Amino acid sequence: MDGVKRRYDSSRRREQAAENQRRIVAAAQELFTEKGYGNTTIAEIARTADVAAETVYATFRNKPTLLYRAWDIAVGGDDQDVQLLDRPEMRAL
Repeated sequence: MDGVKRRYDSSRRREQAAENQRRIVAAAQELFTEKGYGNTTIAEIARTADVAAETVYATFRNKPTLLYRAWDIAVGGDDQDVQLLDRPEMRAL
């Protein structure tokens, strides 16, 4: 080795994390709609999303945060972190 370290490329890890987040939110939306917020557990969301419950907690911290994110995506139509009033469609109005 000549002392030059290879740079760490975490793009694959970021892609996996984004995919896990999408699956978790989709599972939460499905279960919240079918069973209701109060009757849905983090364990059920994790099972439906095919991730560990710890992954759900690490990604969203708690169920209220997950509900907010699911609602935000349902209203905004995508997973971009853009305020509703800052979206081009709303600005056009």
